[in-house]
Amino acid sequence: MLFASIRRSIFRDPGLRLRFLEVLINGVAECLSSGHGLNDEDTYNMMCQLLGRLKSNFQLSELMKTAQFATCFELISNFTCTSLRDWNACNNSINFLLTLWSRMTCAFRYVQITSAIALNQNVLANLIPRIVEAYIEGRLLQVLDDGGNSNPLDDPDTLREEMTQIPQIIRFVYPTCGEFLLRRFIELSNEYQVELGKLFEGNGELQEEIANLESSGEKLALLIHIIANVISGQSFMLIQVTSNHNFYDAQLSRNVLQLVNYCMQEQQSHGYRCHPQLEVAFLSFFLIFRRTFVNDQKSFAIIREYEDCKNGPIPQRAEVPPIFGM
Repeated sequence: MLFASIRRSIFRDPGLRLRFLEVLINGVAECLSSGHGLNDEDTYNMMCQLLGRLKSNFQLSELMKTAQFATCFELISNFTCTSLRDWNACNNSINFLLTLWSRMTCAFRYVQITSAIALNQNVLANLIPRIVEAYIEGRLLQVLDDGGNSNPLDDPDTLREEMTQIPQIIRFVYPTCGEFLLRRFIELSNEYQVELGKLFEGNGELQEEIANLESSGEKLALLIHIIANVISGQSFMLIQVTSNHNFYDAQLSRNVLQLVNYCMQEQQSHGYRCHPQLEVAFLSFFLIFRRTFVNDQKSFAIIREYEDCKNGPIPQRAEVPPIFGM
């Protein structure tokens, strides 16, 4: 880790700086390839800290000039995905990994593609969707997990810290990552409605149905927190917002609002109150949506995309659901 902490300003000669980076990148690749010592918790944590410092002390364009850039970051991607799917192994180190990928994606817009780095210009775009999928699936596995992992919804400070990193990563390849996030949300939303229907029918085991419903509700709450922070990326991301970005912002927002309407209808017809974590997620979404889009100085392209959705009727304006138990 100390080796990676050496600042680039020490090397005034670009050639010497590149030689140092070659040694550093080759060393990281060798460590990750062999996996030697990574079963030890302290060594594992130090590796995560080392990776977190790769971008903080050197420019992305300099890293991309190294001969082993693609190989090394393929290994880093595999290491990150494995870590994200096993939160017991990296619970205290996850922020270092997310920081690395967040800084890499934010810095890419400043990279001037030259012949020296042309071969590596698509490396990040190919790796990021795997990181996003591993993050979302790993977090969903934590919800109501009895294997010792803590529920991310019960640790709002850590979740809030992660939400400062993940929007940049998801929006870097938004058509791919946004499609995955949208698909998972629709799947869980349909699952939630099916479980709620079973509960009202009363044909199964009551305790099991309630447990399944709570699990689906908390998973949806987690995804809504992620979606809310991802769409807020339109207001601070240092990239040009395209029609694809507006499309997925609109689709994600639309599906969340449809779920809000569904929950309100079930409350009115059956007196059922959704999970308190889900209500908190709805409120968080409304707050971020208003701050991001409902402003005279903001672009209203998201509204036009929302109105152009052809997959179903546009939801009516949703009222904010009351807080659970109040």
